[in-house]
Amino acid sequence: MNQSNRGAAQVSLMWAIALIVVSLVAISMAWMGQSTIEKLNLDFDNLTIQRDAAVEEVKGFRDSVNEIGKQVGWREAGSTSGPSLTSIQSSIGEFSGVFPSVNPEAKNLQDILPGAMGDYQASLTKASSLQRDLDQVRVDLASRQSEMSNVIRDKDSTIADGARELEDTRNSLNAQIVDAERRYNGLREQYRTLDDRMTAMVSAKEDEVKVAHASALDMKQRNDILAEGLNGVKRSAKAADGAILTAHADLGKAWIDLGRRHRLHTGMEFDVVDASSGRMKGRIRVSSLDENRAEVAILNTVDRFDPIRTDDVVRNAMFDPTRESVAVLLGNGFGGKSLNDMKAMLAELNIRVLEDVTNEADYLILGTPYFDEDTGEMKPWHHFDDYKAAQSMSLEIVHRRDWMGWLGL
Repeated sequence: MNQSNRGAAQVSLMWAIALIVVSLVAISMAWMGQSTIEKLNLDFDNLTIQRDAAVEEVKGFRDSVNEIGKQVGWREAGSTSGPSLTSIQSSIGEFSGVFPSVNPEAKNLQDILPGAMGDYQASLTKASSLQRDLDQVRVDLASRQSEMSNVIRDKDSTIADGARELEDTRNSLNAQIVDAERRYNGLREQYRTLDDRMTAMVSAKEDEVKVAHASALDMKQRNDILAEGLNGVKRSAKAADGAILTAHADLGKAWIDLGRRHRLHTGMEFDVVDASSGRMKGRIRVSSLDENRAEVAILNTVDRFDPIRTDDVVRNAMFDPTRESVAVLLGNGFGGKSLNDMKAMLAELNIRVLEDVTNEADYLILGTPYFDEDTGEMKPWHHFDDYKAAQSMSLEIVHRRDWMGWLGL
């Protein structure tokens, strides 16, 4: 029995020890769990602090991005976030197309800003230059407008003065027209009276002219008879002066029987006439001289089928190989020659010059016409006494175009 109690006591002790051990283990486990919980709570608190810090950092970063979006732009409508990358990339492409200096391969705003700023600065410089030019144009325009205003004022003043003068002139002309009409009416009556008188005078004048003309014809006939009687040696312009010795029509040359002994002169021209019929055949000019003959150039031929031949005669209206001719000079110069020079040259051609027209003269040589100093008009030859005397004496009157050819001057 005692053994049974001891055994039961041992079992109870073992259970007590086991219970104590279990309690100790439980206490130990509880204490360890409490420590772990405290550590976990501490870690949780640290994580909470880190989370709050991260949340604050994210909030600050978001605010920064939002501020960047405000500064940069390119945000979607109503968005509070940062700029749209798609919009930025599209704008970068547009920048490269607008600004020549922007690198077309630029990927961000930092790459496009230098070129854009350079182009913008260049555009500012150009705009400044254009503004200066515009300011200068405005200044010039203002000056021109001021000048134009002055001109317009002067023009208006001139027009006003002209209008007043025109009105005064119109009034004066009206008065003059009225006066002129009165005078015209009076003059018309006078004209009718004078016309009647003029008709009577013209009729009487025509009768006087007829009588004077008949008297002049009678006087001319008498003067011709007297001149022929006083100057029996006077020759006719149609008389032959020489003859053709030989002619070469194909060479345009010929020889005549007049030379230096007859006082022939190079340059003198002659008409060539058929000796039998008196028909004009051509004209020649003296080109070289021998003592008794001269070489001539054929200037023209009237009929190429009837050329100048041997024994055709030559004549010059102002040349006479048989005697001394007598001439009178009238003109203000003679082909660039003075009166004395002309006299000397005519003397070499056996032509004597008289001061005035007389019965001894053969012809009257006309030079350069005279001109009226006041009006500048040419004076007609019939205003000069020598010309009228030559006409009344039936002298041959030789104009410049003729004597220059005949005499070769």
